[in-house]
Amino acid sequence: MTSVPSPPELEINDLVEVLQLLRRHGYSGVKCFDLGLYLGLSPTTLDVIMLNHKGDIESCLRECLAKWLEKADKVQETKGGPSIYSLVSALRKIGMNGVADKIDMDRHPACKILARYTSKRSLVSALSQLVIVLYAAELIKEMTLPAKKKGRALLIQIKEAVCKDLNKLESFAKILSGNATTAEIGNTIMKAYRELDHLIEGNVLEEGGLKIYLPTSVTKEFKMLRLKLGQTLFKVGSIMMRNPQAPHIDNIKYVLGAYDKALRPQLAQCKDVHEILQLAGDNSSLDDISLLEFFIDEFNIEEAKVVIQEYKEAIEVLKENKLSQCLNEQFSRASPFEYERITIVIDKDANEVILRDVRRLSSAVFEDLLKH
Repeated sequence: MTSVPSPPELEINDLVEVLQLLRRHGYSGVKCFDLGLYLGLSPTTLDVIMLNHKGDIESCLRECLAKWLEKADKVQETKGGPSIYSLVSALRKIGMNGVADKIDMDRHPACKILARYTSKRSLVSALSQLVIVLYAAELIKEMTLPAKKKGRALLIQIKEAVCKDLNKLESFAKILSGNATTAEIGNTIMKAYRELDHLIEGNVLEEGGLKIYLPTSVTKEFKMLRLKLGQTLFKVGSIMMRNPQAPHIDNIKYVLGAYDKALRPQLAQCKDVHEILQLAGDNSSLDDISLLEFFIDEFNIEEAKVVIQEYKEAIEVLKENKLSQCLNEQFSRASPFEYERITIVIDKDANEVILRDVRRLSSAVFEDLLKH
């Protein structure tokens, strides 16, 4: 299973913004003691806060949050450090679900999309039939749940997964799309997810957050690598066509069709290996040519391995040097509140394929940055 990067941590400098966020969404400090407990503070610390600010709820809340942001009482070890995600989780545990939902939708666009469909009975009812695939996709933590209200219990876990990692919304949409009962909802969610492009399109998001302008020179590198991918596919196709060890065209079609059913109609129209690989390239991201590598490794076509390695090295140069340097320069100066929401602005002439490539590779770079 793939691991999800830890949510961006907040610091004491974010206290004012956290307070404003809570007030904006209707939390006044009720059950402040319980909130502190779920945030990871000890009863002893909270008793002192309550005693020092007896009857002053606002001051109690302020000091409680300050202690949390300062990582008192091993907050780092027990709760993974202060973050918007842990704040939302704590609010839910004290029954402030309305506030938690509003913060989710404010800070996490994917949660806003999911919230449109959580009241659909057909969706809730169908979830219990999808437990295995939901668990495999890391959308739920456990498969055994009480039969009563099982759908609702699953939905809560799915919400938490999407809140923590917006890419889980795409996984959820794919699962729903593959089920006859929920296919329509799944397709609608997938469409909304693709339109989100929260890393790319600045006008989709509300104001705030970190905005990074990708230099034209870097965008050009993406375009050049997309061309290099096409060239790589052509070279590999030519090698396969003259190599007696290469798989038969029907074998390639069958395997790709089994991998992705949506490709079957197009595969049926392909007349040779070049056309098949071109189709595979259209459905591959710049940094994931595993479909191509499978056939090369399976049939041990050494000449093609050299071509693929050359391409992969070019991808790493873009990710590790040019793109990483560009993003890290501004990312390192941002506060956790800013990179809760990141917008990357690129050349307006870039097509949808380039937008998708930028989003995927940028996400990978950001995951690495969050780990350091």
